Amino acid sequence: MSCISACPFTTPNSKVSSSFNISKEHCTKYIQFGNTFNLLHATASFISIHQKSIGVAGVSNKYGKRSWARYPALWTLKHVDSLPNPDPTDIAALDEKLVKLRDVQIDDEAEAARPELKRQAQEWAGIKQDPNADLFVFVGRWSKQKGVDLIADVIPAL
Repeated sequence: MSCISACPFTTPNSKVSSSFNISKEHCTKYIQFGNTFNLLHATASFISIHQKSIGVAGVSNKYGKRSWARYPALWTLKHVDSLPNPDPTDIAALDEKLVKLRDVQIDDEAEAARPELKRQAQEWAGIKQDPNADLFVFVGRWSKQKGVDLIADVIPAL
């Protein structure tokens, strides 16, 4: 899961919060699990506090149940739902018809809410509230399997 045990919070001058540009208060409240920097706990904290434990799903039926049982950082959640695995027999080609621009429906209400939601996310993370800043969020396991190395390579170009 998303646990980096090499970054303990054992000293008040921890470089973890400054490395991630997150205030020490936010690190302590949301990310610190015991004495460990734990992004899985950060995700569970956010979902518990701001989404009333709604919105967590494992990538398979087994993994969802196993993750909730195995990782104490998730125990603040009511449960972890599961997503069905893709059907391995579904090998048909994707429908590659392009959507015509005139058929695209934009949710004006959702678009209007974006600046405030971005500001709230920046405030929650304890980072500078800048409406012109790009905000990138990754939720997942920090492993090459999930493409974190590719994100690290691409972010400077963005």
